[in-house]
Amino acid sequence: MKKKIIVLTAFLTALASFTACGSTSSSSSEKAATTSAATSEASSDASTEASTEEKTTAATTTKAPETTEKPAEADAPNIDIADLAGNWIYELQDAGAGPEFVGTPKGSVVISANGTYTYNNGSYTENGTLKARYEEFADGSKVPFLAFNKESGEMWIGCYINDMADTSKYLYIGNGGTERLVRDNGAEPNFYGFYEYTEPMREGAAFNSVKSLEGEWLHGQFVLTFSECDTYMGGFHDENEDGEFVGTVRLEYSNNADGTQQLWYNLYTNDGGLYKSFKVTQDIPLDSITDETQYGIEHTRIIRDE
Repeated sequence: MKKKIIVLTAFLTALASFTACGSTSSSSSEKAATTSAATSEASSDASTEASTEEKTTAATTTKAPETTEKPAEADAPNIDIADLAGNWIYELQDAGAGPEFVGTPKGSVVISANGTYTYNNGSYTENGTLKARYEEFADGSKVPFLAFNKESGEMWIGCYINDMADTSKYLYIGNGGTERLVRDNGAEPNFYGFYEYTEPMREGAAFNSVKSLEGEWLHGQFVLTFSECDTYMGGFHDENEDGEFVGTVRLEYSNNADGTQQLWYNLYTNDGGLYKSFKVTQDIPLDSITDETQYGIEHTRIIRDE
């Protein structure tokens, strides 16, 4: 009986020892698994963090620097605005004009050496600045361009310049060539306030040339005769109560308050005195002219049967 108890005791001790061993082994496995999972998670976090850092670094490296500067404009042409300083007449081409530009004054422009301008047509005044720049086209070509900008910044007119020599007398406006600025050469008026007119005539516009006066004109009982006339000049012979008068007829102009011009047929005697003055009209045919210096006396063309 005593021997059985010893054996049973030994068996229980061995069983307890086996259970304890199994528990320790299981705990170690769990710890190992936990450690492995933690290591894996840490490794994953480290990997993610590294990846994020790399992306941030890459983004920082490749991002273009921010700037508020605007792209540089094309170089301005070498044009000295001071060379354009002076008085200019704004002309609009007459309708139906031929190859020669024949314009009607519509106002005046004064350009100052400091790059400012003033336009005046008698009822309206515009001030602004003049800037030289290039006009660039789709094919990459560039043409020098003068921009007349209003005080508001809006462009008023623009003139292309292919050769600065062209600006010595004319500045053509826009692409159409139907408007231009004509440099006022500063000619002084004569004693009577008239200027010599030298602009080319429109083809077929004989009504505003001196040649259109050629022939005889009746005023009262007297006859005024024009002879040897061309576009700008001719001769005349006249009679009245005071006797005979001989001299030259000239095409001249005066400046109106609104910046436009008035053309005149002015008759000067051989001693230089202004004898008669007729306003140039647009009448076709020209059959009647009125003297503005002698009480508005009308002269009627004499048409003789051949």
